[in-house]
Amino acid sequence: MTTGMMLPVARQMDQAGFEGIELISGSRLKKTVRELKEDPWERVRLVAKEISKTPLRVIARRVNTFEYNPPSMYWLFIERMFANGIREARISDSRGYLIRNSAIVQITQDQSLVAHLVASGVLTPEKAKLDRRRNVILQALRTQKQVGVGGGVKERGFGGSL
Repeated sequence: MTTGMMLPVARQMDQAGFEGIELISGSRLKKTVRELKEDPWERVRLVAKEISKTPLRVIARRVNTFEYNPPSMYWLFIERMFANGIREARISDSRGYLIRNSAIVQITQDQSLVAHLVASGVLTPEKAKLDRRRNVILQALRTQKQVGVGGGVKERGFGGSL
């Protein structure tokens, strides 16, 4: 969908009562540039001008938009999204983050198997970076009947908590 198609309905979307609007992601960034020949940053800025009530979200996995990108590029992507009008992020990893005013703060403990092994002293942080199990999430293994999220409750800022 082009930005020009989004703008005429943006205000109605804002008034619909959604908790948030997921506007862009790493894969959408790539599509916006390569296929639609549009500026993704301008897209976010223009839509953000029309939507003020509902927080705009970015879906942020490890960004590999144009092949492999280093972690510093991932965090720059997130920071630039917020600088251009995004107000919330859905980050797909085992940690919870609070992102406000372009500041990113990890608010939960890493729930991965490798992080658990590092915390237990079984694995060193250096070896953890290369461990093939670093993407194994403990919740997915169902090691407990109920899984609590480390970090507690944080105020989200748009009514609700994270």
